[in-house]
Amino acid sequence: MAFHTIDLSTWNRAEHFLHYKNEVQCAICITHRISITRLVPFLKQKKLRFYPVMIYLVTKALHLQTLFRLGMDQEGNVGYWDSIDPSYTIFHKETETFSCLWSSWNLDFHSFYPQICSDMESHQNFFHFSMPDIPPNHFDISCLPWLSYDSFHINVNPGTYLAPIITWGKYLEKEGEIQLPLSFQIHHSAADGFHVSQFYQDLDRLIAAFIEEYPL
Repeated sequence: MAFHTIDLSTWNRAEHFLHYKNEVQCAICITHRISITRLVPFLKQKKLRFYPVMIYLVTKALHLQTLFRLGMDQEGNVGYWDSIDPSYTIFHKETETFSCLWSSWNLDFHSFYPQICSDMESHQNFFHFSMPDIPPNHFDISCLPWLSYDSFHINVNPGTYLAPIITWGKYLEKEGEIQLPLSFQIHHSAADGFHVSQFYQDLDRLIAAFIEEYPL
């Protein structure tokens, strides 16, 4: 997958990037409850699995903004990938541990969905921490289906890891509305709250379009 180096001398975000990369290293983490009131019954009707579909929709939304595809090459230059692949967790009840898998991104839902379902099924007895050969152009997804929460934060030194970290919890129905807490964490040098807010708006729009346009 192609990596395009960014020229800091002409990048309109260069000062922001360097400030949060070198002087105030920190991450943005926002939790927002998205409405999946229409999506949940729709997926049940179509016999589609919630987790793989959400991974597809989240990945599609991330591709709409270049800042969510940033990375660093081996020489330490910042740039962006043409495409990013989701790295996601699966839970093993037997050991109460998880494994990190990854699947190649494909904009075509009817290609991506069976592939990620196959990857999940074929690794049910894979108890290692991570699949080998995870591509450098990946981002992280995890899910806490046992807990609905209001805030979630991974306390790590952001360093030079610029990719988004997406987490969602257990969805709840209240007064006829089904809401899913979805958390978005990213190095502040890569993006601001404005861009994260745009992601949530894009995701809402993509969920609605998925329901209206399926089969895509």
